[in-house]
Amino acid sequence: MSDRIYTTTFTVPAGTAIASPFVQAVTLDDATLDVVDVVIPDGHVGLTGLAITWGGTQIMPYIQGTWVTGNNDEIHWAYGAEITAGGLVLRGYNTDLYAHSFLLRWHVSALGKGSPVVIESPQSAAAPAGDTFASVAALTG
Repeated sequence: MSDRIYTTTFTVPAGTAIASPFVQAVTLDDATLDVVDVVIPDGHVGLTGLAITWGGTQIMPYIQGTWVTGNNDEIHWAYGAEITAGGLVLRGYNTDLYAHSFLLRWHVSALGKGSPVVIESPQSAAAPAGDTFASVAALTG
């Protein structure tokens, strides 16, 4: 369950071509992004598009180079993965004569404490008694 919500208004200028979308960074927290709500107000009428990237990879919509479009719509998208504070970027186009805004609500929760990682390896077995081991005191380069 999310423990906080952030909001973003993403306004895409009129005449922004698909080939050179408007870009805006989203600053949140190092956290788990549980859900993203995207509100597309009335008036967009399919003339605008939105894509969300994280770390340079498009995460919404899933297929690279596609766009979320609509008019008077609300999308509730469960993501459920970790993000970094400055990793999210919004990209948008707007072929209309007027600027249009998308409203986004980011539902996030604190990162959980990680479980210890156990790596099993043949090298981790106990050495037979009497074996000699060398150690490295310092590395220089």
